[in-house]
This record gives sequence, C-alpha cells and structure tokens, in this order.
Amino acid sequence: MKEENMSEHQEILASIYDAHIEFELELNGHATPVSVPVSRALVSIRSPILRTAFACTKKEVIQVPCKDAQDVEAGQKIIELMHELAMPMTHRQLDLCGGGLSPALLLKMIRWADLWDAPECLGLCAECLMNFVHTLLHITDINGILALPDAVLHSPSFSKGLLDLCSKGLLHKFGNVHEVISKEELRVCFTRLAFPAVKLFLSFDELAVHSENDVAVLCAFWYDGKVCDEKELKELSELLRVARLSPSFRADMLPRLNFFLPPSLPVLTLFNLVWDHESEVALEDKGLLKDCPPGWFAPARSGVVPGGADVLDVRFEASKLSALLQAAKASQDTSPLASPSLYYCGYFWVLKVCLLQVAGPLELELSADLSICPSVPPLPAPSALKARYSVHHVPLHGPVVSWSCSESWFKAGTGVVLNPRFLQFVGADGLTIECQLAVLI
Repeated sequence: MKEENMSEHQEILASIYDAHIEFELELNGHATPVSVPVSRALVSIRSPILRTAFACTKKEVIQVPCKDAQDVEAGQKIIELMHELAMPMTHRQLDLCGGGLSPALLLKMIRWADLWDAPECLGLCAECLMNFVHTLLHITDINGILALPDAVLHSPSFSKGLLDLCSKGLLHKFGNVHEVISKEELRVCFTRLAFPAVKLFLSFDELAVHSENDVAVLCAFWYDGKVCDEKELKELSELLRVARLSPSFRADMLPRLNFFLPPSLPVLTLFNLVWDHESEVALEDKGLLKDCPPGWFAPARSGVVPGGADVLDVRFEASKLSALLQAAKASQDTSPLASPSLYYCGYFWVLKVCLLQVAGPLELELSADLSICPSVPPLPAPSALKARYSVHHVPLHGPVVSWSCSESWFKAGTGVVLNPRFLQFVGADGLTIECQLAVLI
C-alpha cells in the first residue's frame, strides 16, 4: 500500500512539473549541473524570490550556484518540501525529523530556505534541528548553528531552541574545563570552536572549574594562532569573571594573556589594588570600580569538578627506575626523573625525583622537587604563587605513605624540595606518587 501511495504521489507531482532549477556544482574545474524538476506555481507560492525569478526570466530553467554536493542535496530537499507543503496531508511523503537528516544538511537547508525567503520551509527545518540530540552534535554543527543569519538565529520562534541546543552541546563536550585543558585531544577540539561559540561558552554559570583561572587558561589556548578584531577580544575579556581569579593569577598572569584586553591597564591595576581589601558592597558604594565591565563581578561558576581532579597522579615507569638504579650501582651520574607537565588551577606543574641511595632491593631513598613549569605556550611564565601541597607515595600493596605536606611560595624555575624519604618500590610496577594541590594566592 505504501509503495502504491508513493507511486501515486510521484505521478501527481510529475503531472504538474513545468520547469527546472539547475544547481551548478563545480567539480575538478568543470561545472556539473544537477537539474531538479519543479512546478512554478507551487514553488512560487512558497517563495517570492523564486516567483520573481521565474516571472523575470520567462524561462523554464533557473540556474543557481552551489558550493558542494551536500549543498545540492539541501537545495533539492527544500524544493521537495515546497511541493510537499502544497499537497494534502494524506499525500505528503517527506518526513524531516524522521528522515535521518544530519544537522549539517539541515543547516544548509535552512540557508536555502532563508535565501529563497521560504519561511514555512525554514521553520520546519529549524524545528527539526532543535529536536536533535545535543550529545551527537559535532563542533562544525555548533559553529554552523551560531553562524546562521540573524533573522533565523535571533528570531522569537527559534532563538531559544537553537541556543539551548548549542549550549547543551558545548556543556556536554567542554563543561569540565579542567579536563579539557588537561587532555590535549579535548583542548585541540575546543580550539576549533568559532568565536560565537566561545563567547556563548564563557556565559555559562555551569562550567566545572577549580577557579576562574581555568577559564582564562582555556581562552588563551583557544586564541593561540588566531586573529580576532579588538571588539571580539573585548567581548571575551568582559565575560571573564576577573573577581574569581586567584590574586596571583589576576595580578601576574592575566595582563600577559594573549586574548585579554581590559578597558585600560589602569582599570585592571586599580581592580587588583582594591578588590581583595574591600567588600563588594563597599566598592559599589564608593564607585571605585565603576569603569570595570559588569561581567568581571559575576558569581563564581557553579559547576563541580569531579573528585580527585585536584590530585596529580605521577607514575614513573619501571624501565626508567631500573635505568636509574643501574646508573647508581655503577656510580654514574643519576639525573632526576621528571614527570610530564601536569595541569592544575591555572598552572602546569612538574615533579622531579632524584635517587639518593639504594637502601635495599625494594627500597629507595629519594628526594623530590615540586615546581611550576617555567612556560607552557601560549601561557606566559608565572612569576610566583602560593599553594598548599600534599605529596604521597602510593605503593602497590599497603597503605598510602605521606611524603610531605606544607604550603609555600612557588616561583618559576625553582621548586619546593621535599624531604628525602625511603620508599618501597616493586620493580615491575613502577613508582606512583600523588600530589594534592590548592592554589592559595
């Protein structure tokens, strides 16, 4: 029965086709036309642009340029939709939301509908897009939605639904800011966002961060190698919650970040002088910071970083430890073993261990040095910060052993030397050390 209905449907349409729209697709330097039959009367009802085009040319063929094969497919779908809307409900065959259309194709369909001034078609495509599952959105989909014409993106009918879809997609992929910075794959993925997506991202209260330092660092990675105009940089800088940055980061790192553009340097200097010494109410009464963007004073982000994210896990492989042992036994130079750079709260850290002596086949006396990395491009080298640290040895068997626990100022290029300690080491399993941190100033 369904096949009969389809055949009848096609016969009805074929009987009223009296013109063609020719999509001109250039492939390998050659124009490849794709001709789509249309009913001038039906498409003219849905699109005043096409009505005018057919009336002016007096021809049976209208030629339109296309960028790629998907552009052609999207144009065809909109033409089909114009015809379907003229059919009785019982004869309509095109099911947008159930047809497995991708967001990328729907976006191109919306652009065709907007170009041809076909609001009904545009509305159906936008509604279908708004019903898409946000967890399946790609970066290009989010960028594409936010690049839609203002008449579409900011229309009362679609604005909330489309922006909600993008917001959910961004939070799903990048909501844990600490994780995004820590994992290179996620970090690189974030850098592919277009400016409108980053601007939307910075407006979210729900971002999971240890402090606003994380947001500033992620913005610096995003902007690295890009070119934005002054207006865009000011917009990003105004969305950064400057009051929620740690004091040392705000005074030392922030003015040197690649993307940050305050109203003026004196405004930021004044902010740093008075913010940590007066209540927000007092500052508002005195009007000292009236020239600062309102976004600087926004509340701290409400998202919660998953437990354990403030613990840096350092594992020294058994092969490297064995090489260190052999060098020690041969009375050769034993250079310290250094961990990879590990991110926490605005800074990258490194833990180095040095073998002092071999106390037994399974026991080593080690000294250690905890420090902030001098520079991790595109971040500037930090001058100094104060942090609390707690370092533990995690043996394969037995309880966790505390190595050192204190607080100290850290300066780039120098570290905090932990007291030497005898640690159990099982050759095949390497050596695991945990370092828990909290940036204080």
